[in-house]
Amino acid sequence: MFASVIINNRAAEGVRAGYPWISENDVVGRTPTLPGIVGLIDKRRKKVGNAFCSPGSKYFLRAFSLGEENIGEAFWRNKIVKSFQRRAALAKVTNAYRVVYSESDGLSSIIIDKYNDIWALQITSSGAETVKGQLVKIIVEEFDPAAII
Repeated sequence: MFASVIINNRAAEGVRAGYPWISENDVVGRTPTLPGIVGLIDKRRKKVGNAFCSPGSKYFLRAFSLGEENIGEAFWRNKIVKSFQRRAALAKVTNAYRVVYSESDGLSSIIIDKYNDIWALQITSSGAETVKGQLVKIIVEEFDPAAII
């Protein structure tokens, strides 16, 4: 279970429409002071989704799921494997390509590239840093890379 933050109506509507970035000014009431995952609640106390919280960042919250999704290892594994499968045809023409495209794959601030059997994981928010260990574990278990950088 994650802490929750209340966001204003404009931000809630934006998240529901697919806009993942929320500023600290869009948070109603107290704001978290540590990076991590938070639930997003609208002013009517309805769950909007989940986001990475990165205190001190211009994008204080980066939404990565909608509604009541259960966030855990199975969630991350599903997102990464589906992204990989969407790009499977690229392996026929190249051995280097982007596996996860951050927001376009529903994984705001997470980028994963594949260079032959070397994988590169780039995390661009302190909130997403909190799941890095899980992401590395999933990449190792699913794809058995020679290395992850």
